[in-house]
Amino acid sequence: MNSSRHSDPQRGFPAPLPWLTRAGATPHVPGSPPEIISNLRALLAEIAGDGTIDRPFTWPDAGTSISLRKAVHALGTCGLVKREGRPTRLSLTDEASYFLDSGDELYLVALFHAHIRFFGEALAALGEGLAHNELNEVAAEVYGLRWDSLDQVRRRVYWLRAA
Repeated sequence: MNSSRHSDPQRGFPAPLPWLTRAGATPHVPGSPPEIISNLRALLAEIAGDGTIDRPFTWPDAGTSISLRKAVHALGTCGLVKREGRPTRLSLTDEASYFLDSGDELYLVALFHAHIRFFGEALAALGEGLAHNELNEVAAEVYGLRWDSLDQVRRRVYWLRAA
């Protein structure tokens, strides 16, 4: 989906998609919280420079190469990348371009909230000082997200810590 249809990055934060159309999983980008946003920026810059999907990509400081397709697959549907044409090429959404140009990490959090279930909601619940297991209970009891492990909660907290 072209997320630019529901927001204008120059006018404010992206409008959240309807709950059931948001992704259930958060993007996976390698690195520690201080590293994942710079790694994400490197991936987005690479896509902006050349959207050829089946070419090699190396995460900063990783040393090993993977396909750009695999790196983008790990992002999921978080509102950053579009797939277009035949053969498929990658391009950035307007929101991803804005984030890449501005470096606005708060905007990235808002973009993830707009595209990922229980992202902004997790941030609101964290304001109460909840542990991961308590946050998982909020996800289940309030939002109907019943995860068997704390992995999805930890991933959300990881991104929030990074931003």
